[in-house]
Amino acid sequence: MKTKETLILTLFLSMMLITGCTSLSTSDLHLLESKLPYTKTDNGLLYEAPGSDIDSLDAVVFSPVKVHTTIKRENTKCYTLAREFASDLDSALTSSIPAETPLSVLRPGENIPLTAKVADLEIAVTELDPGSGFARWFFGAGAGATKVQVEGRLTQPPNDLVMAFAYRRAHSGNPTLGINVAALSDDYTLKELRKQFTKDITKLLTSQ
Repeated sequence: MKTKETLILTLFLSMMLITGCTSLSTSDLHLLESKLPYTKTDNGLLYEAPGSDIDSLDAVVFSPVKVHTTIKRENTKCYTLAREFASDLDSALTSSIPAETPLSVLRPGENIPLTAKVADLEIAVTELDPGSGFARWFFGAGAGATKVQVEGRLTQPPNDLVMAFAYRRAHSGNPTLGINVAALSDDYTLKELRKQFTKDITKLLTSQ
């Protein structure tokens, strides 16, 4: 028969696992219009405007990745981590999009060739929860996972929406029964999430 302490620990872990496996719904969107007819993708939501043809684009005008106002400056740790994450994601996408898609990447204000067909790409980090390094390392199984939500949109002048997307991913640090001490580090889990978001968004621009 389980002791009282074991039952409490089991209940605690169960709650951690339940809250750690959040699903993304349109009510959770911050940057995008929640009433759009989204379809579900791997860990995300996607909207494509009827008749849109991303394959016909020559380039994207990529605004720097932002931290959305849902992440409050008063929460110093989360805001600082979100700024660093946004900067790292921006650099990664600036490299991966032209390397793995037919699209060139321009920045706002750069000269656009007269014959080029372009769209504006805006991306923001809208949620970030670093979780608990100790819970990731000690408990594992999803406890203390780092969670990030990224939203974005692709528009063409004057302001026609071509695509909208939102991804939410979590990373548990791969603790392997306490052997991998990197699970203690938020930097490690955020780096792994940044790699995945880079793949997610780049794939969107190559699989149309």
